[in-house]
Amino acid sequence: APEGLQEVRLGFIGPLAGDDLPPPPTGTRPAVRYDPKAVFGRWMLRGATLAIEEANASGGYGGIPFRLVPRTDLVLWGQSSNELVRFALEDRVWAVLSSIDSNHNHVLSRVTLKLEVPIVSAGSTDPTLVEHAIPWLVRSIHDDRQNSYALLNEIFVVRGLRRAALLRVNDRDGRVGVMEFVEGARRLGHPIVIEQRFYNGDTDFRPLLERIRETSPDALVLWGNPRETGLAVRQAREMGMRTDIFGFDRLNQASFLEAAGEAAEGVVVAASMNPDSEEEAWLRFKKSYRERWGEDPEMFAAHAYDGMVLLIEAVRKGGLNRARIRDALFDLKTHRGATGTMVFDTNMSDVGTVWLGTVKGGRFHYRAAPKWAER
Repeated sequence: APEGLQEVRLGFIGPLAGDDLPPPPTGTRPAVRYDPKAVFGRWMLRGATLAIEEANASGGYGGIPFRLVPRTDLVLWGQSSNELVRFALEDRVWAVLSSIDSNHNHVLSRVTLKLEVPIVSAGSTDPTLVEHAIPWLVRSIHDDRQNSYALLNEIFVVRGLRRAALLRVNDRDGRVGVMEFVEGARRLGHPIVIEQRFYNGDTDFRPLLERIRETSPDALVLWGNPRETGLAVRQAREMGMRTDIFGFDRLNQASFLEAAGEAAEGVVVAASMNPDSEEEAWLRFKKSYRERWGEDPEMFAAHAYDGMVLLIEAVRKGGLNRARIRDALFDLKTHRGATGTMVFDTNMSDVGTVWLGTVKGGRFHYRAAPKWAER
């Protein structure tokens, strides 16, 4: 280990707005463009911070405290490569926790082929992220392939529906997120009848919903952030659409229920964890998070907490050597954390239990998806 080391630095990169970032040496905060995903970054930063604080309370790294170094990926596409360079060469972090944006995660994974910085992605559900077999990145959350299988089974097998329509956000996360669902529906003999797209920040979905209604679907599947999809559900019901509605895990948020209101009743979403769990690890995390931040944790906060715990344990096992930290991560087969039990496949992506959340009485109620559907 380096002599005279005062702290062990671990990085976090995600959609952080200016108030979540430390000020530069001039004392002013950087101007960062607003993005609706910034709320996910704030939740994930809080979860990661809690993991760091708990690790320091238990002795840090052999008595040396851990320090979290945050950077934002609310930058132009591709510039996150510069952020990883700064992590490695300026901040001198030993590993990095990354967030939800698939564009930036792909960039980070390629740059780390040169920099050799271990990365745990705790938020990106892009199925293609780990398919390049880059040996420096681990994913600690389900991808949209797993979520698609659970939704395909619920829609076409359990409910016997036949005509599914798609309404998704028009960005890379949405495009890649629904790919496996579209292909799976085709393989099952029920190709998607129509796909409509919206942009983050949109508030009027009626023209898109009218086009969807004209195709007479019996299922409407949503991929997008919670505010937009919640408004779409509300407007669909106001238009008299009684189609069964389903969604991917971004909808599994209190803000979706708030935006949709009573129209959310009966909506079914894929979920990467069970917030109703009575497991000790989840209850302990939930209590600690509420005491630290004054609110209940959303699922991305929990995934960031678990991802940072993975990094901390890998540092403690491998020592202050990036290659050995990477080896400790890639030795993982399972890990039990706040979000449940992770099961890592050969690409080091979590393929553990997928949950389905159904809105009843204004809240989500969860059940495990069939095991065969997860494969």
